[in-house]
Amino acid sequence: MDQPTRKKRVCFAVEKLCLVCEWENCDVVEANIEIFLSHIATEHLTKVNSDDLHCHWKDCEGFTDNLPELRRHILLHAFHSKIKCYGANLQARKNIPNCLSSAQSRNIVPELPEPLVCCWEECGMVYESPEHFYRHVDSHAMYDSKKYGNPLCLWQDCKRAFADQSKVREHLRSHTQEKIIACPTCGGMFASRTKFFDHIQRQLPDDKAGSYICEYCPTQLNSERLLRDHMRHHVNHYKCPYCDMTCPTPSGLGSHIAYRHSEEKQYSCQYCDYRCKTETDLRKHLESHSMVPTYKCPVENCSYASRSQTCYRAHYRKQHEGKQPFKYSCHLCEKMFSRGNYLTKHLLKKHKFRWPSGHCRFRYVCIEEGIKLQKCNGTKPRIVPGNDGRKF
Repeated sequence: MDQPTRKKRVCFAVEKLCLVCEWENCDVVEANIEIFLSHIATEHLTKVNSDDLHCHWKDCEGFTDNLPELRRHILLHAFHSKIKCYGANLQARKNIPNCLSSAQSRNIVPELPEPLVCCWEECGMVYESPEHFYRHVDSHAMYDSKKYGNPLCLWQDCKRAFADQSKVREHLRSHTQEKIIACPTCGGMFASRTKFFDHIQRQLPDDKAGSYICEYCPTQLNSERLLRDHMRHHVNHYKCPYCDMTCPTPSGLGSHIAYRHSEEKQYSCQYCDYRCKTETDLRKHLESHSMVPTYKCPVENCSYASRSQTCYRAHYRKQHEGKQPFKYSCHLCEKMFSRGNYLTKHLLKKHKFRWPSGHCRFRYVCIEEGIKLQKCNGTKPRIVPGNDGRKF
């Protein structure tokens, strides 16, 4: 019996692009990224000056403190448009459901306060365009491994060796923070196709979710891969170099350091003075500025709509699934609370609980009787000290 043939992955380099310029009233559409970048440079960047440091890309209106940063910001929109095309093409080919998140943040991009400098050994090239910067860095991985041996990463303070050039290219993205694909609906950017798939998978409706159940807690996931990733979070491998906090992943440790040990807030709201540390926090905040409810109940004859995804989910759970709102239950005296912070106060005052060293809150797990304090599954953590939280 013949084995089923696996469809070959389409290389990004041969993807068909539909690049729409969204600068104010511009309606130019290009199919080539270089022509698109040339259009933005000649038609829009030439008109940008220090008298107006606002970005006029649709649904952005970002503001910077200096002209070079604004130019990098605008060129990042061009790169973002390209990887959103990649996401749209992949959705069409794989018949992937649409993202259910708000489209209000579809053109929100990270700030680039510093010049784009290549830190490869003896290089130091500086770029204004993220597209050209990422392409340049990528070229460092393409050398004759037969002549020079196993490929090495020669980025500043990094000498990691790899089996082949593709692994070096993938690793270099951890230094440049390059994302290779973006969600065409909400604009979220991802370092791999798999991360993009997960982004959609986590939003599946309840009737299609929950086929895979964690053996350590009642969490239900939509795929075996998500389940494996989830189960890794039950063991903390990485210790914070600044406190006693331990985390299950380098990215989790990076988030902890950003929130607990850093004052930097690189994301800013275009409508008010709010600043935050992650793109996710900014997306949630933007919901408060929306005049039109983003989330509308899909049930026929139900007119419920909300600006908040949390409120929408609570409505759907109560009105259309017949489920009661989540209750937080004390595992010692079974007293019930409507909110997690009420249960936290109860545990601290009534039962004299203390947060674990390095932690600033309790974690709770959802079970049939309610949401209770999460306990260790008994697996001994393997602590890796001294990690600075960087993503590898």
